[in-house]
Order: sequence, then C-alpha cells, then structure tokens
Amino acid sequence: MSSTAIVSKLLTERLELNQPHGQLAIGVLLFQDIAVVPLLILLLKLLRAVARACGSTRGWRRSRWWW
Repeated sequence: MSSTAIVSKLLTERLELNQPHGQLAIGVLLFQDIAVVPLLILLLKLLRAVARACGSTRGWRRSRWWW
C-alpha cells in the first residue's frame, strides 16, 4: 500500500483532511507519486545511453558498465 493511501486514510479518520496541513501533506505526496514516472523514464534513457556507450547492442545488462 502506498504512503499516499495510508496518509489519506489516517487524515480522513482524524478529520484533518480538509485542514491546511492535511491538504499540504496530500499535495506533497501526490506530487511525489506523479514525479516518479518521468524520473523512471529518464533513468531508463540514461541506462540505455550508458549501454550504447559501452558497446552493448543487446541491452544494458550485457554492457561492461554493469559488471
């Protein structure tokens, strides 16, 4: 279960979801959840670039960088 789901349940139970600190916490957690997707895409592109630079044509696991 994600931290966003846990925190939103906790804030709802405590009736703090509509308070400024509850809204701020949910906003930060949602931003983190959304920001992960582009970062994973960039990481994949970086790994592919490193694999190409090391001379691997079959993926990053076979590159010299991996070993």
